[in-house]
Amino acid sequence: NEIWLDELGIKVEDILPAELVDIPGGSNYKFFYKRGGKLLYKREQWVDAANGIVVKARNQSRVLMWVQDTRKPVDASNADKDNNMIMALSQIITINLK
Repeated sequence: NEIWLDELGIKVEDILPAELVDIPGGSNYKFFYKRGGKLLYKREQWVDAANGIVVKARNQSRVLMWVQDTRKPVDASNADKDNNMIMALSQIITINLK
């Protein structure tokens, strides 16, 4: 499953540390694209076929966003833009049940 950050009302100020966004004169960072990025979520579970009990579960969540430092020029190629602007946060939780 996935959803755009702007659909959740998330702004760059919600993601970056306060020392980067709460500065006199305003932040030097913004989302490069209007949508900001995506929240991706995946849930998996493994069931013991003999008794139908879940024996393992995994939740994965990732936030991919394109954050631009407004003090720097925008790169010409898409590859360079991606290298200089993409930020990713991820979390994977695996639970083994006994």
